[in-house]
Amino acid sequence: MTTPDALHRALQTIDPGRAAGTLVSDEEWDDLLGRILSDEVPAAPPVRRPGLRPTAVATAVAAAVALAVVVPALSDDPLAGAIAVERRGDFLYLRVEDATADPEAMTQDLRANGLDARVELIPASPSYVGRWIRVNGNAGIGGYDHRIDAVQDQVLEGAQPGAEVLEVPADLRSPLLLEVGRPAEDGERWAIAAAADAPDETKQGGLIHCLQLSSPPEIDDALRERGYHVEWRDAHADFSDPEQTGVLEGPPDDGVPVYSELHGDDFLVITVAEPGSDSATRPSLVARREAAAGGC
Repeated sequence: MTTPDALHRALQTIDPGRAAGTLVSDEEWDDLLGRILSDEVPAAPPVRRPGLRPTAVATAVAAAVALAVVVPALSDDPLAGAIAVERRGDFLYLRVEDATADPEAMTQDLRANGLDARVELIPASPSYVGRWIRVNGNAGIGGYDHRIDAVQDQVLEGAQPGAEVLEVPADLRSPLLLEVGRPAEDGERWAIAAAADAPDETKQGGLIHCLQLSSPPEIDDALRERGYHVEWRDAHADFSDPEQTGVLEGPPDDGVPVYSELHGDDFLVITVAEPGSDSATRPSLVARREAAAGGC
């Protein structure tokens, strides 16, 4: 059966260059009619585009397929992958992959694995960076899940500060607030410091201990000469009152230093108590001061 395509091919055999609308002679129509009735219409020659041989096309298609298989799909979400989550049996094992990532990235990683958790990053001393520092649990719809206690214990146990890997029940549905240590910015104070990161001045036999029996102003002068910024705090401040930070305007004349902490590369916080108070006369502190004095 003759089709419109066959008719079109037949017209092309008469004059491939004929413009549309050109009149056809009687002889040409007779010839064309004979071809149509006999279905002897030659196939139109294949259209070839310059520069693309069949082998080249096949190679390009194969390369595209190989590329799609070998190259992993790139996510448009720059937040993905901040936390590595591995499931083993009934537990999820959480490891911080990037302590400088957006905390929202970590939160989404955990929620994608079924945990009702939120992550916060806090500036910390080097030993705490990239580690789980604190775990705070709240009561969910079904009440407080006491398995949170075991998760909290993981950041308190061990010789190293915090926990590198956190083991969490995979079916835990109580809300969690997880704190992760991040590097501090230049000049930023640490929210938490590890004893391993303390300078020699704060250690047994160090400058602060050797000056324990000296007055706070003398200690303050000695530390500032070494490039430290010193903040003094009152050991008896009511820290339950948000208005009381315990921070003093300067070193008290008659305070007794009871402990010191590093809160930055060059930022020391020294807590003092009033002479004769319980905090200043506890045996452990007295023994420490005596040992420090003897070793200087």
